[in-house]
Amino acid sequence: SVAYKNVVVNGLLLDAKGEKMSKSKGNTVDPFEALDQHGADAVRWYLMAASPPWDSTKYADAGIVETRRKLFMTVTNVYSFFASYANIDGIEPTADPVPVAERRELDRWMLSRLHSTTAEVIEALDAYNPTRAARAIESLVDALSNWYIRRSRPVFWAGKKDTGISDQDKRAAYQTTHAVLLGIARLMAPIAPFYADWLHQALLADDSAASSVHLADFPEPWQAEIDPALEHRMALARTIVSTTLALRNTHKLNVRQPLAQVSVVLEPGVEREAIEQVRDLILDEVNVEALDYVDGRSELIQRTVKPNFRVLGKRAGKQMKQLAGLIQQLDEAQINAAADGQPITVELGGQAFELAGDDLIIETQGAEGWAALREGGITVAVDTTMTPELRAKGLAREVINR
Repeated sequence: SVAYKNVVVNGLLLDAKGEKMSKSKGNTVDPFEALDQHGADAVRWYLMAASPPWDSTKYADAGIVETRRKLFMTVTNVYSFFASYANIDGIEPTADPVPVAERRELDRWMLSRLHSTTAEVIEALDAYNPTRAARAIESLVDALSNWYIRRSRPVFWAGKKDTGISDQDKRAAYQTTHAVLLGIARLMAPIAPFYADWLHQALLADDSAASSVHLADFPEPWQAEIDPALEHRMALARTIVSTTLALRNTHKLNVRQPLAQVSVVLEPGVEREAIEQVRDLILDEVNVEALDYVDGRSELIQRTVKPNFRVLGKRAGKQMKQLAGLIQQLDEAQINAAADGQPITVELGGQAFELAGDDLIIETQGAEGWAALREGGITVAVDTTMTPELRAKGLAREVINR
């Protein structure tokens, strides 16, 4: 917490409508009621993560409730899952550590994420940017809960016989989870001191003062365990999976219903070699039988762009019609750059005019029989054609589920 001593908070506290809070307007929030209702750590985390302390912050109870659910409850649920099975299996996670190089790729990825996040948090706090630090920790918690733990459940659940999962893999999973939770507790401590202290003592199975997180050293990143290539290909896998599942949801294609094929558009940062290493993981997550690759000119993908008149009208004024024509002439590379959140520049009236953020509305569609979507810099197309064979497999999985 020393890093915050010299921070001057100049920002205003706004209500949910963006209006400055004042007693005369009757839109103030009693801070003590908020603390009693939500807890000090949840309020503090929300205010730190929502926006930098020097910017105006829109306060809303719903935002704190969301913070409690997505961060604190998620970490608590992961700890409960870990503690329950560690007690059942009689595992002491700090004993007989499995060398990191001998652990599963998923374990190595999770530890790499821990240490790369630690480096990012330290850099952010040293720069007096608690908002960036808080969001990095939130991303780490999401990776732990929604990817590592979910993908590792069969390892934790494995019995002694005929599971194909070794005792070493099981011990490594407990050790990895324990190390990441302990790291999260220490990273959280400057912003959520009470919750971090509870988690730290629970992980050390010791409620003595000596086990306080505030007496522990702040984590340091272990460069030897950071694997950028592994993190990159796992990030590709997660984005492809989330995009494919979003398409399934949009087109009402139950996840238990197998589909024939998913195609990924190859472009800078989306490499076939990297995806091939996580192919089986992707296909298992999305329940698709084959994965293929296409380029941006594929007939499977149809991308259109149009101006956001509500946003651009105020800036372009009388030149809006001319600007709309320029936007319609954007080439594929420019559209892809805009879809990735990069600003692009056009010449309007002899001057440079920058387009970024909500200035453009970009829509990605699939050809007939296909559904397509672009998220996180990756474009995915899914074959939605339903054959009798695929439908039979889906019905079989429904029967098994019930």
